[in-house]
Amino acid sequence: MIKIGFKLFGLLTVIVFFPLVGAIMAARTSPPQYKIKTEVLDIIYPTAREHVLGKFSRFLSDIENCRHLKSKFEITEIELNAYFYYFISERLKIQDVSIAENPYIFIRPGEMTLRLDIPTKSARELLDNKLKGMQLDENLKLLSHPAGVGSDVALTFVFSLHWVKGYPVIYLERAYVGVLPLPIPLLLADYQNQLNDSLASFMDKNLGAAPVYVKRISLNDKVIRVNTELKMTRLQAEFCDSARLNKSNPALMSALQSRKCLYGCTQKEWNELNGFYGNLSHMGAGDLDVARIMKASAIAAKMKERDESARLELLKKSIEEKKNRSRDGQKPDVIIYPEEQ
Repeated sequence: MIKIGFKLFGLLTVIVFFPLVGAIMAARTSPPQYKIKTEVLDIIYPTAREHVLGKFSRFLSDIENCRHLKSKFEITEIELNAYFYYFISERLKIQDVSIAENPYIFIRPGEMTLRLDIPTKSARELLDNKLKGMQLDENLKLLSHPAGVGSDVALTFVFSLHWVKGYPVIYLERAYVGVLPLPIPLLLADYQNQLNDSLASFMDKNLGAAPVYVKRISLNDKVIRVNTELKMTRLQAEFCDSARLNKSNPALMSALQSRKCLYGCTQKEWNELNGFYGNLSHMGAGDLDVARIMKASAIAAKMKERDESARLELLKKSIEEKKNRSRDGQKPDVIIYPEEQ
């Protein structure tokens, strides 16, 4: 009996040990990194964000001027990642270090794949907090290990997007820690529901008062497309009347659209910027060659020059206003007295 017991114990050890070791090895095995070139981060991403601002400004202008009853707004994979990288690296920070590295979202027809690398300790914290029933937003806020601390683990999430009763609904198809697949229904179903509730709340709060109905959001080849239809409210009808009156003064409209603009402020520049990113609409960050990066570098340099010039003008204006207040006999904001000898 003792020999049979030892044999059963050995068999159970093998049955439990090898899958456990395999799971640990799979979790620690990272899929190939999607490393973004420094030139893309420093040149392409800033100009891509500027292009989105220009597109959105003209989209709103078209709405206000009743140019289209039905229209669409598109954001490409590169443009989306330009904002996503900025959000991860600049906004989600712990101890002035971003919480993740190498973030990237791949867009395919009907599907998005999010991939990023986070410290192993942070991954453990996320799982522990999840098992304790913590909400998704609180879970992210309580992370205490910035990227670059300890070894990293790759997280990959594959989403499909559906349009249900006027709202986008995200369904988490697959998830991986390293190359180890996670049992999604058991671990992440409630987080998926929280994410969809947040999406619906965002649309109600931010788009409910917008002058358009969002009819559909769809995922295409490296492009997210938002189809809209104009709301012909009383206020919108007044905008349309105003647009007809201003149609004879395009210079004024151009000046209004150029506010806080760094590039694409004139029609010629906008045609150049829009044409450049139109050719990138079906490319990912890894598809960009040196020629395209060099072309974007000239745009980025002009943007930097204008930004610095605007800051200098603002500083000069502030100094001039202080001088004028001093001449008018007003007291200065701060009086600095010499030190007592």
